[in-house]
Amino acid sequence: MADFMSGAGGLKAHNYVYNAAPKDGTVLLMPVPGIATATILFGDKARLDPAKFNWIGHITRLQSAIGVWKNGPATTIEQARKVELVLGSTGKSSEFTLVPQLMNSLIGTKFKIITGYKGIGAVSLAMETGELHGRGGGMTAWHMLKPDWFQPENRIAFLAQLGLSRHPWIPDVPLVQEFAGNEEDRKVIELAARGTILSRAVAAPPGVPDVRVAELRAAFTATMKDPEYLEQMKKRKLLMIEPMSWQEIDAFIAETLATPEPIKKRFLELMDVRG
Repeated sequence: MADFMSGAGGLKAHNYVYNAAPKDGTVLLMPVPGIATATILFGDKARLDPAKFNWIGHITRLQSAIGVWKNGPATTIEQARKVELVLGSTGKSSEFTLVPQLMNSLIGTKFKIITGYKGIGAVSLAMETGELHGRGGGMTAWHMLKPDWFQPENRIAFLAQLGLSRHPWIPDVPLVQEFAGNEEDRKVIELAARGTILSRAVAAPPGVPDVRVAELRAAFTATMKDPEYLEQMKKRKLLMIEPMSWQEIDAFIAETLATPEPIKKRFLELMDVRG
């Protein structure tokens, strides 16, 4: 049974599961993608240690991309460095704000970000009415949410995607770090990209008995191989792209948290979300 707990860019749910949820395996967390960088970005507001969650597994990779209307004033990064594009967002700590904000700072785009929209549906409606040129969003926020934008005619131009490798749904769209002007900028962008990877992960809070954690992990692994489950995923066009075991998630979190302090500091300064 799903319980959607909105607030503070996902931190409300993260903090609850980590600190207050029952520690018997009955409450699991499917975090927002930025869980890997939450303590870097939000400091004491993130009352958790991502390395101490009991990670169960990760289903698929759904990284973020910036898309605009093909008939708009700019349809490439090179053009977006010269022409202002108006993008919509739900709030200051949303990926709809953070990704274009990072791109403005590090690769010289001229995005104007309008915040305050009440959900992705409102942002999409504002695009359709001509109020906005585009927006960000993970892969399911594009083709699956707005199929009429892509069929029968593709009306969206993706400028860039934020991830550690190109997503197979949009393999011709460059990564943001491909536009970095130097090695430090590239590392800052890659740290931001790490915040997009765990897009469909599952975790139990710290303190769940080891036996129960082992059972949950075994069940997750079995599900990822179950023919009926895989067939349902295929029918719903929910592809399993680079799923991760709990061991791989643990290693990924450790690598992220081990980012050199100067890179973390610059990343935090550019994101500017703690205030």
